[in-house]
Parts: sequence; C-alpha cells; structure tokens
Amino acid sequence: MFMGSEAFRLRVDSLGCGASGEVLGEGLSEVGCTSGICESLHQIAAALGNAIDAKDHSTSSHSRQVADLARCLALRAGMSIHQAEVIHIAGHLHDIGKIGIPDEVLCKREPLTDAEWAMIRQHPAIGARIVAPVHIMNGSTGIAKMILHHHERWDGRGYPNRLRGENIPLGARILCLADSFSAMMESRAYRNRLTLGGSIEELRRNSGSQFDPELCGLMVDMLREAGVADEYCTLDLLVTRIIASDHQFP
Repeated sequence: MFMGSEAFRLRVDSLGCGASGEVLGEGLSEVGCTSGICESLHQIAAALGNAIDAKDHSTSSHSRQVADLARCLALRAGMSIHQAEVIHIAGHLHDIGKIGIPDEVLCKREPLTDAEWAMIRQHPAIGARIVAPVHIMNGSTGIAKMILHHHERWDGRGYPNRLRGENIPLGARILCLADSFSAMMESRAYRNRLTLGGSIEELRRNSGSQFDPELCGLMVDMLREAGVADEYCTLDLLVTRIIASDHQFP
C-alpha cells in the first residue's frame, strides 16, 4: 500500500532526509542556490552529464532527464528547494562513472557477457571516486553517496553494497526511480521503449522489491496527475506537465 504524500513528508522531516544520516542540501544552502557558485556547479554537472550521454547515442539526454525527474520527485516528497537542487545535481552526475567503462562494452548491441556485466556494475563506485575530491559533493550534500548507491534495491539485491530499505540514502532511492523510469521511456538497441502506461505499471510491479514503496507511490501519483494522454510522449513533455500541475514547484 502506498503512503500519502503528506505522511511521507512527515517521515522525511523526522528522519533528517534518510536513515543514513545525510542532511541533503545543507551544503548548498550555505552558499545559496541562487549564487554564482551553485549555478556554476549546476552547469559543470550538466556538462559532465552531457559528456557521458554522448558516449552512447541511445541514451541521449538521459542524465538531464533523470536530474529533472528526480528534482520533481524530491519536491513531491516534501524536500526543501535546496535539497531538491542537490538531488538535481546528483542526477546529472549519476552515470559519470561510465567514463571508466570501455566503449565496446558500454555501446555493445549484443547481449553482455557475465564479465561485461561485472564491468558495467562498477560504474557507481567509479563515479563516486571521480567526485570524491570535490568537497561540496561530499559531507552534508551526500552527492557522492547518491552516485555510489543509485543501483541499490529496496530488497537488498542491488549493487555495489547490497544495501536494503532505509539504509539506502534517500537521494539514491529517488535517483533509482528516476533513472529506471527514464530507461523505460527510452528505446535501446535491444528493445523498444515502453508506453507511459506500461512504464507506470512497471514501477508499481517493482514497488517494494526494486523501489522504495512510499517513494514509488508518490512517483506514480505524480506521473498520473500530470494528465498526459499520449502513451508515447517524451519524458521532457512529461516533466514539463508535472511542473505545471504540481503546486510544490517554486
């Protein structure tokens, strides 16, 4: 059963934004999200996300779309604007570790071997190491940990650390949903994209196993309330409708 958005907001407040102890967003609030520093950080993160997406033409704009959708979900969950902006930055950077994956593996059109899947599964840890020297992406913002854990699963069967439930940082749980939904809405070399309704049903099917069930409920409600009738709409259109229909946006 999905928890209502107001009840989840209360849980966010009471948990300090996650059982892992991260207070997401406080690091950026110190400089102000309207400051030149924060704006520059956003631009750098977006540019790096574009560089990753350029390695694989089948995932064009994926990092930006994940960032935008994750920001929508963070605000829907009752997080502050500062916290949502941190998750937005993490969304741009969530796949930065794919820089370390050979192109012949990352862009392979045939099924991957077990050894190649093992390489792919290294990208969260590689990404966390890449951003580790950047002070503002560690500590109170938790961006490095969001990158590291965005492929963990609610049931503990994810990677790299097989974290379970609320031991997974809240920001990473949000990124997991946004990343997965974006992938469902994209055509890949090995499959066609899902319809909007099919993607929503896939979220529901994996609630409580792959996804945080409370966040998943908020995500499904948010997508449905956007009121998009076109089953083959773009994710960009969907995000635009979410922003237009949701009073949580500033």
